[in-house]
Amino acid sequence: MHRLAMIAAIRAIMRRACVVAGAAVMLWLSSLARTTQVAAQDDPAVPSLEVGVPVERVLLGGQEDTYRVELHSDQYARVLVDSLGSHVAVAVLGPDATLLSDFVKEDSHFGREQIELVAPASGRYRLVVRPALRNLQSGRYVIRLVETRNATDDDRQMEEARQLRVAARRLRDQGKFDEAFDVVGHALAIVERLRGRDDPSAARLIVDLAEISIDQRNHAKAVSQYERAAAIFEKAIGSDQPETAAAWQGLALEYWQTGERSKAEKLAERALETTESALGPDHPLVARCLRTLGLQRTDWGDFEKAEQIERRALAIVEKSLGGDNLLYSDLLNDLALSYLDQASTTAPTISSRDPCGSSSGCADPKTTACRPRS
Repeated sequence: MHRLAMIAAIRAIMRRACVVAGAAVMLWLSSLARTTQVAAQDDPAVPSLEVGVPVERVLLGGQEDTYRVELHSDQYARVLVDSLGSHVAVAVLGPDATLLSDFVKEDSHFGREQIELVAPASGRYRLVVRPALRNLQSGRYVIRLVETRNATDDDRQMEEARQLRVAARRLRDQGKFDEAFDVVGHALAIVERLRGRDDPSAARLIVDLAEISIDQRNHAKAVSQYERAAAIFEKAIGSDQPETAAAWQGLALEYWQTGERSKAEKLAERALETTESALGPDHPLVARCLRTLGLQRTDWGDFEKAEQIERRALAIVEKSLGGDNLLYSDLLNDLALSYLDQASTTAPTISSRDPCGSSSGCADPKTTACRPRS
């Protein structure tokens, strides 16, 4: 690519990345507000979940299904949602439309969602189910209310840990990373005391800590946290599960950040293989694995391969999530920086003695008119 054309492409891509990042935040806020508003409506047509009675539905792209569960104060409920060839996300709202559990990241849902709740007040609770991948055309899922019962003290403490996790996400959104880290640490202490240090729910909180450490630019700490979370997942749920692969992907990116390039490539390739096997080639987690591999290729100066990898990742995200999310913005930014590195590498070195940057580049050493190089 000609240098001027490359610079123009870089500017265009980076402008687009900024626009996409802003659009992603606005889309998330508007989606959350819409979900809260719709779920708050007292619609008698909203189906009620009954214990032990599964409900199977087809979810169309852009559609949200809402269910209600009647609970009295201090009652425990557990709901399972199994995706059948699709990926769904679930949010929970209280009787006053307070968001008790949000959708989290769009690409962090891997087939089964378990929702546990201890009702803080008596009333009608709403569960909102939507496609985790927004560009999904249609998909089936089964939702079932597994049990309701009087809450135990352990149930109440686990509910506290879940609400602390929700509060920490809000603190992160506000840029209060130190406070968020402390809140997640408190939640982790509760979970480890009740369920043990090697429980998957503890590993999920450790991943949260790693992500906050990245917010704080403490990549060395993030490495140790991801290593610990990955070890728990490998032991508790197995090395063939996408949640394990997601921890590997995060760890691989942090290996790259801390200069452990060889470890980063091997782990990213392992995460990619596992993810493609478990979720197929078009899941956003595949794009995240490819992103790490693309950064590696850029580091090594293999710009052509880096561009191929980054464009494949962009195509996956655009197909599954659209072009208005933060992952898409990150990938655009990576592509622009790859072009920038390539432009820097291929730029001629100019000196006052030799305007061509080469002793054999000029037709006449007394002029600055240069002949084309072979």
